[in-house]
Amino acid sequence: MIRAGAALLAVGILAPISAVAAKCGPAMVQVVVLDQGGTSLSGLAPSDFKVRLKGQNVNVAAVDYGVFPHSTLLLVSRTSSMGQSIKVELARQLANVIVTGAPGNVMAGTFGADVSGVADARTSQVFGGGLQPGSDNRNTIFDAILAGMTTVNLHRGDSIVVVTDSPDNGSHTTTRELEQRFAATGARLFVVALPPASGLGMQSLTDLADASGGGVIVPLHVDDTTKGVVITPAQVEAAVTNLTQSYSQYSNIYQLETDVDGQEKAVPLKVDVERRKLGAGKVVAPVVLAPCTSIGQ
Repeated sequence: MIRAGAALLAVGILAPISAVAAKCGPAMVQVVVLDQGGTSLSGLAPSDFKVRLKGQNVNVAAVDYGVFPHSTLLLVSRTSSMGQSIKVELARQLANVIVTGAPGNVMAGTFGADVSGVADARTSQVFGGGLQPGSDNRNTIFDAILAGMTTVNLHRGDSIVVVTDSPDNGSHTTTRELEQRFAATGARLFVVALPPASGLGMQSLTDLADASGGGVIVPLHVDDTTKGVVITPAQVEAAVTNLTQSYSQYSNIYQLETDVDGQEKAVPLKVDVERRKLGAGKVVAPVVLAPCTSIGQ
């Protein structure tokens, strides 16, 4: 059965097939399915999905597809590498894309060598006066994510969006700590990578994002083979358009109701889509299903 529409993360959590956790209700899985061009693929039926929990196949009884309102935590880098005025403007405009397009509340903050507090991005003018880069090149992304997750009550399906031009190079928080936090909350991580962010230094962030059911978005590709990175006003405009189009696709979510009961602990998850329907597209899903206690009320 296909059910159209979108309710707030009314998502359950997948349980080990042997356990019965009646108070969790049916185990629910939220995934994004994109075609080869990065556009959300609609029209899929329950039979088009293959879901495995703890290595065991489970049946998909029903599907809801639509925009599920969720909370967003937006974190923007303000290291000295962001000191170029046009790059600061690029970051500000991209941040506003997230603020205006997110289907729910948005809390926001900044980070560099230290981490700011967070505030309501739509009422506090967090980015209204422009970002002020610091003099330090340390980028404490992991610390900022952990601090944000500690401050903001995130649930399964909520999003953390990090805007940065460089990888983490100064956090005390480890990737393992963040993996555990994402598994426990079910939040998704998205990284908006500004130039010259690329290469092996970004791999840990990429891995975290992919494992959470999020991803890395590169709204602007520039030639950084020469010394320095030059960004033009036209490129800023193009980057804003690209992010607006690409990020919105991740709000089109399939919620899969399975025929097993949810559970109060995270379990390994694998979701595939019928190849003839998916083609060269991709399924964006977390590698674990968060506990049913992570569902927002």
